[in-house]
Amino acid sequence: MPRRSLFLTGLLLTVWGCGGTDPAQEEAAREYMRLMAATQVRFMAANQTFALNMDELKAMDAKLKEMPEGYSVQMATVLMSYGWSARATPDGSGTSYFIDDSGVLRENSWGVADEESAPVE
Repeated sequence: MPRRSLFLTGLLLTVWGCGGTDPAQEEAAREYMRLMAATQVRFMAANQTFALNMDELKAMDAKLKEMPEGYSVQMATVLMSYGWSARATPDGSGTSYFIDDSGVLRENSWGVADEESAPVE
């Protein structure tokens, strides 16, 4: 019986992954999200509106052209650029991040982060 339990445990870890994303990748994703928020503030100051898309943000800060390794980042605008939000989701298992025009970075280790997720400390 113990051999069977070890086999099942090994199988589950293989299928689901045992460690999620690398801590360095998670830190890079958090820094990318914070840079997006800072760039949106600068974009708003210069244009009296938030950026409509990532291309506008990338044109303002070249550091945003390099997406964090292991993550996909999506941005959305609200009501004709009166607000914005962005989400970084891991390519595999791991912590996802959410930030919006409030500037509060939020995280979720068990699902997709959103405006109700816990703030990053």
